[in-house]
Amino acid sequence: MTPSVRAGAGGRHAGGRKQRHPRPGIHRLLERRARHGLTFRELSEESGVPIPTLSDWAAKHRREVEAAGPSVQFAPVEIVNGDGSGVIAIELGSSVRVPVERDFDEEHLTRVLSILARC
Repeated sequence: MTPSVRAGAGGRHAGGRKQRHPRPGIHRLLERRARHGLTFRELSEESGVPIPTLSDWAAKHRREVEAAGPSVQFAPVEIVNGDGSGVIAIELGSSVRVPVERDFDEEHLTRVLSILARC
């Protein structure tokens, strides 16, 4: 029977070597954290990755994003004749359509679109 090696405090194996976590795996975990609003503790308990590792990678990712500068993406817009009601529809992909009334609440629409962008 082969003994199992578990990471101890500080993300180190029983033999003292620092445990390595693959970069794509860490990025997926951080995306999951953002999407579901998880704390580092919750994510650590689910994944087995130590909190300091998650925190370090999150800080590194933030620095990379800030160094890259703002990312602006434009989507194609199709203008069609409406029915005169003043209602517009924002279509995101082929399955999501968000109707927007003439007197919409900008803050509310911003939150809705932000949530949909993360899906």
